[in-house]
Amino acid sequence: MADSHFHEILITKNGHQLLVLDPKVYELANNDTLTAFEEYITAEYRASLLQHMESADGEWFMAVFVNEPDRHYLMQVLPVPDQPDKLHMSLIEAEGMIGDYQNMLFTQGSQKALLSLFEDMFFEYRPDNDSIRLFNAEKSHFKDGSHSFDEIADHLRSQITEDNEMALNTLIRHMKDKTPSFQVTFSQNLLNEDPAISDTMFRGIVAHHDSKRESIVGSVHPIRRRGTGAVDNLTYDPLTGLVNKLDITRLATDRVDNRCIINTTLAVVDIDYFKNVNDSHGHQFGDVVLKEVAAIMKSEVGDDGVCGRIGGDEFLLIFNNNVNEEILRSHLRNIKSLVKDKFPDKGPRGEAPITLSMGTATYPDHATNYNDLFMIADYCLYMAKEKGRNRYVLYTPEKHPTIEEIRTSKTEGENLVNGRDNLPLGDVLVQMLFMIRFEKRPSLMSLLPEFAERFKIPLLMLVTEDPDRILLTTGPQTAEGAHIANELDMLLDPAMCYTHLYKYDMVVCNNIIHLPAELRPKYSQRLQDADIHSFVVAPFEDVHGRKASLIFLSLHQNLVWNESHYMYYKLFLDALSTYDLAKYINT
Repeated sequence: MADSHFHEILITKNGHQLLVLDPKVYELANNDTLTAFEEYITAEYRASLLQHMESADGEWFMAVFVNEPDRHYLMQVLPVPDQPDKLHMSLIEAEGMIGDYQNMLFTQGSQKALLSLFEDMFFEYRPDNDSIRLFNAEKSHFKDGSHSFDEIADHLRSQITEDNEMALNTLIRHMKDKTPSFQVTFSQNLLNEDPAISDTMFRGIVAHHDSKRESIVGSVHPIRRRGTGAVDNLTYDPLTGLVNKLDITRLATDRVDNRCIINTTLAVVDIDYFKNVNDSHGHQFGDVVLKEVAAIMKSEVGDDGVCGRIGGDEFLLIFNNNVNEEILRSHLRNIKSLVKDKFPDKGPRGEAPITLSMGTATYPDHATNYNDLFMIADYCLYMAKEKGRNRYVLYTPEKHPTIEEIRTSKTEGENLVNGRDNLPLGDVLVQMLFMIRFEKRPSLMSLLPEFAERFKIPLLMLVTEDPDRILLTTGPQTAEGAHIANELDMLLDPAMCYTHLYKYDMVVCNNIIHLPAELRPKYSQRLQDADIHSFVVAPFEDVHGRKASLIFLSLHQNLVWNESHYMYYKLFLDALSTYDLAKYINT
């Protein structure tokens, strides 16, 4: 607590006039030593003050000065030993005390973060009550909080080897004798089971708080064998201020592969549609987004981990082993929400917020080395994109593929279109068209599933007419759409083309309640029975003039088809018209 917020005065027991003055209190009393002290306190608090003056019981109470009505003071009244005609009063400015406390918490957080970089445990020994308080002990056998000196000494005594007994006796002597500064090294790891730590160094120094109070503060520092040390001298990305790709990777690798710190979690973070942001608002604004996103992540993660930038709009967060799933989810949820709130209308087409997708994996529950752990977190990021972006996915072995399955999918490259699926849909389509026109033409069996996946189409069917038959079906609702083969005559009815549903050379229905009045008696109930809620029928002809249609369906719930995608649908139909559908009729 800062001295400027603490004041002490003496007053007469009878009359309550000021005797020994504090400059601040003297100012609040209008430089008057004759008027009773309670007259300078607001009426609301005066009775309480008089009660405590009468009892002088040492209890703290609140009061407000007439001359400073917007500030509160904590007060205490005590008798003065050997001077029964006087009272001693202590006054603390409450707002100042709160500010000091907040600054103290901030400083403690900064110190703890700094210590975590070096893995040190911090201690404070108070000789007055023979207690030791430990900080940053999560990575050790010890626990944060207050302990008796004997408890810590006994624990160390039970851990040390015979050749370290002298070192322990020396450490105890230094602390009990309050040696001004000292350093004692044990030739063994006294913190945890990390095999890379060969020695443990205790360093301490006496801290004088005032004329009556002193303590011994210091750190317990693990010393690593040569070649296994934790990463220091970090290099930072000049744009975002986060740890750069090389060093954040080294940090993560060191924690997982070298130090084997259990419960280390990696989170891979990607800004959704970031290319669109650059294209729509310019690269300077894109840099602003990167810096703001980095600042939000760094502030939110705080002492619980380290943030780094590993690509243009991709980041890697390393969460410490004291971060459980509840805390992890809270951090990710807050980061996601803060970014949305910061950029509410700078996302796709300038109508939506900028969002993040995130994936996580934890050592050793999900993988036993850094490469596999990153691969799984990266896969979860991909899943977050697949599920619609603006979300995080925590790897769950019961729900997600195994490591081998993920590795195989990475090796085989399931997607035709290169790059993560935050590519703008226009770019996706351009790559598809380029492959069809100028590279090895992909099979419709691989092309259609990727089109449905990229455009988030629940059920996509390629059908031919005369006779009506389904050539290909894809999408997450494929298994539920087997019965649609019986509804093709309805969906392909030419009468649909002569209603308000026909636009851009396609039949588009976002909700079957909007079915034209002339078609309701014939098809309304039938659509309901088939559980078809929304559909698009897009006709085209193949390279030999065979009539066909691409049918988009949503079962179980309504889906408003994105009107800005209609031009992409048309371009895709144009690409399909270069195929010979006869090759797929009997496949």
